[in-house]
Amino acid sequence: MAKFESIGARLIAAERARQVLEEGFDHDHDRRLPQHALRWAAICYAAPGKDVRQVFRTRKGERYEDPWPFDEIWDKRGRHGNVRQLAIAGALLAAEIDRLQRAGEMMPDVDFAEAAVGKTGEFATYVANELARARGLHGDQRSAHEAYAVILEEVEEFKAEVFKRREDRSTARMLAELVQIAAMAQRAAEDLGLIAR
Repeated sequence: MAKFESIGARLIAAERARQVLEEGFDHDHDRRLPQHALRWAAICYAAPGKDVRQVFRTRKGERYEDPWPFDEIWDKRGRHGNVRQLAIAGALLAAEIDRLQRAGEMMPDVDFAEAAVGKTGEFATYVANELARARGLHGDQRSAHEAYAVILEEVEEFKAEVFKRREDRSTARMLAELVQIAAMAQRAAEDLGLIAR
């Protein structure tokens, strides 16, 4: 079978990783959201401008409102270009799919246990996306001390999740921290000239 490569899918995965890692919008967060909130947010981001409106029918007629489901502080539509807006929309839909699957709505012919754990190739993709994101935000590390401090911070964040009671642990958060540890280790090895980029 030919290898399939999608820039769009990579951008969506990178944005979803950013939402989890930087904003803290992990599975535990998403499961507490109102029903359909992630879908409406995705629709709002996917629509050009703020053109989407939800229709409410009342005794006095129809009323049209912006269906943005969250506080205005989180509404960043119009601050990004088209590709970024669509990546955000796709990441929100991915979060909704994850939420539904964890609630028991599985896709036909999908082994949920296998999909939830993830595959080796997926982990490598997560690491590559995180590495690219970190480089875009922070550039190169300037010393072994800086590299050590960054890796130690990620290890401490993983440790904090591991040391929680089993029922309080977030598997998504643990995976996210492991991805960051791996990405920062590769970043350090490259920035310190230990391996080629």
